[in-house]
Amino acid sequence: MTTFYRDKSFRVGENNYDDMLGDIRTAASGAAQWQTAQIGDTGFIINWLQDGQNDYAQMTLQMTHRKKLQTSLADFHIHYVLSAAPEEGQTVKIEYAYTWDNIGAAIPAIASWTADTKTLTFTGAELANTHYILSVLEDVAPPANETVSSIFMIKLLRRSQGAPADTYAGNFGLLNVDCHILCDRVGSLNPTSD
Repeated sequence: MTTFYRDKSFRVGENNYDDMLGDIRTAASGAAQWQTAQIGDTGFIINWLQDGQNDYAQMTLQMTHRKKLQTSLADFHIHYVLSAAPEEGQTVKIEYAYTWDNIGAAIPAIASWTADTKTLTFTGAELANTHYILSVLEDVAPPANETVSSIFMIKLLRRSQGAPADTYAGNFGLLNVDCHILCDRVGSLNPTSD
């Protein structure tokens, strides 16, 4: 018997990658307000991690029911723009902390989340108001006995104040955040379980 698939990019039982899109929430850590402003003169408004502040963003990503359980997040990355062209050698420093939890699991105190720093060093060829991508994490292991609809939570902070601060003299704009996951099915049979 021959099986025909309408969408040739997805085959049930095979491994296929998909994007999990993030839900961005932002806040300023200092006295100044979080800057929400347009990209250049486009009229399109986004959130900016400002120079001279430790602004942060946080997001949650619910794993799709198509995800192949017990497989890692292939990567987590940021789509971004810069408010001004950087000079060669300037840096943006992103501190991050994350957790990945099943339904029914307690959300742990942030002090126990996995944390590290990602430093982006510019070549000097980057342009203002141009779409770039920064890979922050790769090959993140799932929680033990991962269940359908597990939640990945991550907090990003631009370290642009205090020591050791980054050196880019512009604002870092968040277009989008997402991760890549491995999919091997169309979905689950039940709303919150297999």
